[in-house]
Amino acid sequence: MPLVYYSVPKTKQEELTQYRNEKNEWGKWITSSVVKVIISGLLLSLLFQGMLASTLSLVIGSHYSETISLLGFTVGAAALAGIIQGIRWAWEPFLATKFGQYSDGKYGRLLLFVAFLTIAGFTFLLIPFAFAIYIWLAVVLTGQVSATILTTLSDALASDVAKQTDRNRVITCYTVFLDIGAAFGPLISYMIMSLHHGIIMTYMTGAVIIFSLALLWSVEYLRGRWRPSIKKKISNPV
Repeated sequence: MPLVYYSVPKTKQEELTQYRNEKNEWGKWITSSVVKVIISGLLLSLLFQGMLASTLSLVIGSHYSETISLLGFTVGAAALAGIIQGIRWAWEPFLATKFGQYSDGKYGRLLLFVAFLTIAGFTFLLIPFAFAIYIWLAVVLTGQVSATILTTLSDALASDVAKQTDRNRVITCYTVFLDIGAAFGPLISYMIMSLHHGIIMTYMTGAVIIFSLALLWSVEYLRGRWRPSIKKKISNPV
């Protein structure tokens, strides 16, 4: 009986102490780096998973027609949009792995991140305008390649900051905001498209957002943050 008396309150006290410690630490993991990564992931998800994916067939139909002749085949606008999306999912496992490994090198992730943000920004500037179909497709596919690489690098940056704070909370919050961006992307896109010159306005808005992110991360790079530490190689003694 004395053992029960002393052991039960102790267990309850430990649980209470742990709860208080977790409560006091709540919010300490929300650093400026975490906020920047989460906002970047949210906006990229909104633009690529939401805006581009949901409006691509509409843009194709407005530029050309509901049926397009490619390489001797007639393809519908919705089918062509689906093919473009399918091509991205086909190369994504290989391209994402390659650039993820490359970003782990001595030059780090930010330079790549800023470079492909800039490329993606220019593709958003060009997509709402009609060119020859093959040139326009090249622009869109370039944007899709950029989307794959940016998604990979954004995930890697989220993993980097998660290691420095609270991994579970950062990754959970980051994932939730990615889903929010993908969900609200189509809604926001079609709200803008209801305006005059809606398609142009939609993609110009996307371009401004992407260039703003490129500027933000350029400043981070120039400040010398996020650069990986290069470990000196130690030769094994003979």
